[in-house]
Amino acid sequence: MFFKNTAQNQTNQKSVSNKGLTILRIGIYSLLLSVILEVLHRQSLTGFFAFALSKPMVFVYNSLIIFATLTSSLFFKRKHFVFGMIAFGWLVLGICNFIIQFFRRTPLTSDDFLLINSLFNIISIYLTPFQIGLIVLAIVISLGIIIKAWMKSVKLHVMFRRGIVTFFATLLLLYGIPNVSPTVYALKNARGNIVEIYDEFGFVYSFVSSILNKGIDEPNVYNKQAINSIVKHLTRDSHDAIKANIIFVQLESFFDVSRLSGVSFSSNPIPNFTALKSEYSAGLLYVPTLGGGTANTEFEVITGMSLDFFGTGEYPYKGVLLKETAESMAYNLKKLGYRASILHNNSGNFYGRNLVFANLGFDAFSTLETMRNVEYNDLGWAKDIVLVDEIMEALSYSEEPDLVYAIAVQSHGDYPRIENPDYPFQVFGVLNKSDENQLEYYLSQIHESDAIIPEIIAKVEQSGEPSIIIFFGDHLPGLNFEGFIEGDRNTTDYVIWDNIGLVKQSKNVETYQLGAYVFDGLNIHEGFFTQIHQSEADNPNYETILHLLQYDVLYGEKYAYNQMNSYIPSKLQIGFRVQALTQANIFHEKIIVNGRNFTKYSHIMVNGEVLETQYISSTVLVASSDNVDPGSTVGVAIVSANKEVISISNTQRIK
Repeated sequence: MFFKNTAQNQTNQKSVSNKGLTILRIGIYSLLLSVILEVLHRQSLTGFFAFALSKPMVFVYNSLIIFATLTSSLFFKRKHFVFGMIAFGWLVLGICNFIIQFFRRTPLTSDDFLLINSLFNIISIYLTPFQIGLIVLAIVISLGIIIKAWMKSVKLHVMFRRGIVTFFATLLLLYGIPNVSPTVYALKNARGNIVEIYDEFGFVYSFVSSILNKGIDEPNVYNKQAINSIVKHLTRDSHDAIKANIIFVQLESFFDVSRLSGVSFSSNPIPNFTALKSEYSAGLLYVPTLGGGTANTEFEVITGMSLDFFGTGEYPYKGVLLKETAESMAYNLKKLGYRASILHNNSGNFYGRNLVFANLGFDAFSTLETMRNVEYNDLGWAKDIVLVDEIMEALSYSEEPDLVYAIAVQSHGDYPRIENPDYPFQVFGVLNKSDENQLEYYLSQIHESDAIIPEIIAKVEQSGEPSIIIFFGDHLPGLNFEGFIEGDRNTTDYVIWDNIGLVKQSKNVETYQLGAYVFDGLNIHEGFFTQIHQSEADNPNYETILHLLQYDVLYGEKYAYNQMNSYIPSKLQIGFRVQALTQANIFHEKIIVNGRNFTKYSHIMVNGEVLETQYISSTVLVASSDNVDPGSTVGVAIVSANKEVISISNTQRIK
């Protein structure tokens, strides 16, 4: 009887284990999930059908990727629970992608999760307290459902044989289909514009690609001879260089709005930029991103390297540049005696800038946490007016010529959809009232950014030093410009002011060519990438040369530098005005620290522990002296908005 019952139980268990998780049903669920994810990505059913009908094999390929992940549930005893969790994970990714595109117009990538620590600083800009509450509630409910599902899930027979056959058969299909389908084969070479990649090849494939395809693929022909054949021709020198101050001003979400077709404004919101374009060299700037990803525009301008060779949606700032130095305009100009400074009126640790800029050769980095007299707009972004004095502070640091790279933030989204009669500009011709309200807010912000242009120029002219200033936009704003923008959505504008008599030119350039283009006018030819852009841009093998050299210096054997690292990380000074502690005393159960250049982000640090600190003035900080004993080591830490220490002052012991 016992053996009969046991046999019966095993039979029942097998029947239960097969119920609901047949290969056919997993396939159906995979197709259904793929449809849902694409509808969420394209934010319309018609967009999905246009994609699926025009590229059916690509749609099937995306579904197969989901199928492969779902079949892995067959290797677990709690297979129904694991299956549900995997499917739930895909849905969460799809919803996140939908939300992110709603705000910034670019899709979700794996690198976005590397920025999660900065999310909490800016979430209130994009979401109302009620919306944040709904998200928290949804997370709590989801966790409750997951816990309940785990507790109720039944341990069943592991379908190992079926699972391994199905899983590896799916992998073979994923490997083989690109060899027989031209549209799927094109996936292998998907590089460049992230929006176009996701639209062309689907959300699932593109997101997985952003996980698996990191860095730069090794070129087909990569060896010492190939690199030597490139660098031996890069022999131009800078002996007759014009050593003017070089100032890059990267304006957030800024472009010439006159390029919007079918839209007009009550007046020109950027009159200063427009006036400069008529008098000085200007053109279109082809940028690597849309609606966000400022750091990637920075990367291309500063290094002269193209993001086209990196993985989908990759941020080099959050990857290779955290551990490797790289050729940059800072390193190149320092060979000519320049001092290199960089500034940003946002948190210094966003995108890891406080670490990366040392690997790009900058000497000093002024962050929001170290700036004085900061004003904020209605959304909480620092206004760009603070950059004017910071730029002049950088220029006055020494008698050396200066490279100054300023990164603005004021015009950052999200852009309010609610009508506000106080906005100084009216928009005509926009069909959607919500879009009109957003555009009016955006115009009010770029108008204020435009207003700093003549202020910077006037102060630079007053200095009497030969100077050149490049004003340019990092990317288009995350607004609904579909059908309105003239030209590529990945284009902004630039203009180059100077007081040294440079000839006016009109030229459209890539962001990774901008520095070399500017330097060529100054007879500066330092650096391999600078010379490649200056002398090889018309070469039919231009992109091949770039690919080879970028791979070599970042991921390869560094043949270009005789297999040595030619660049040593700089000792990056945080803040143009160094915070310093001069005295620390305990008085009436308080520790009082005196010094200079303190800001509201300055915190007293005792024995390595950051204390809750009261900012009294730029020279005085106060904190509780609980657990602070004579002999304790005291310093002042600069703490970012997300509580990361980005710099520590000199220290002294309490007597």
